[in-house]
Amino acid sequence: MNSWRVTKYNPLHRNTEGSYLYDDWTSFHEVGNKVSLSNYLRIEEAYIHAIEAFMNDMNINTVYVHALELSSNEIQNQHVSDFASNL
Repeated sequence: MNSWRVTKYNPLHRNTEGSYLYDDWTSFHEVGNKVSLSNYLRIEEAYIHAIEAFMNDMNINTVYVHALELSSNEIQNQHVSDFASNL
């Protein structure tokens, strides 16, 4: 089985135990505080492109969403099934 670690955190900025050494944003809830919306979306889009690249490389055409966190305002303001249909 293969595994990958896709992260925005530069591995050169980790200590010997693997902890990240800099204070950086970690979630959508920090948009407007620690990160601009445009930078947040740029990073999230890069994650999606990485997933697409892995899928293309392994000829995978189906993804299952498991344990989706329902914490964003967009999800809470919609019916979950309406949001999920846009995935």
